Amino acid sequence: MAKAISVTGQKKVMTLQKEFNEQYPYIRINVYSLEEKTKRENGGTIVPVDNSQTIATVRTKQNPGSITITGNKKVKTLENEFEEIYGLYVEV
Repeated sequence: MAKAISVTGQKKVMTLQKEFNEQYPYIRINVYSLEEKTKRENGGTIVPVDNSQTIATVRTKQNPGSITITGNKKVKTLENEFEEIYGLYVEV
């Protein structure tokens, strides 16, 4: 059974990606600023955030909280949680 991945503001984006890709080797997670979501919706090219930064550094919302990624969570739910809690656009 897959272990849960905890996401807090102190976690680096590259660490999140590494843990996610080890746990789910056939899918990837990419993190973008919310401005990039608008570009994507308008058909533009988007650029991910600097993956050497922490989630706290790149987020646009300062809500307290964390996200737990589990195997039974729907992709849409995970993407919505990142947007609501951290103000980040995530593609899985």
